[in-house]
Amino acid sequence: MRDYGGAVRRFCADLLADSALGEDVAQTTFVNAFESLASFAGEAGCKAWLLGIARHRCLDVLKSRRRWFRLVEGKVAGDAKAPVIAHPPFLSNGSAQSESPVRVRRAPARRKRAARQ
Repeated sequence: MRDYGGAVRRFCADLLADSALGEDVAQTTFVNAFESLASFAGEAGCKAWLLGIARHRCLDVLKSRRRWFRLVEGKVAGDAKAPVIAHPPFLSNGSAQSESPVRVRRAPARRKRAARQ
């Protein structure tokens, strides 16, 4: 982690456009890498292997974010009495708990496009 931690954190933060979430995903990347260390064949460099794991974890988060946006937008637009999730499940640190669904629904179009891809 000492050698590649910064590169993995920057990669995740850039891909997710969120430094706090990028930090969480980078930590998950290193946990996953440690758990799969026995399967590391050494065909690619260590940094490439770690960034590959990080890419897959970031894509998982983006997919989760996209599903969450669809759920919240559908409930807000479809039925005023339907319960709305208080915070996105893809944030494990609870930092989004203060965000209301209206703030998420009104997120900048750039963030919505990134989440839908």
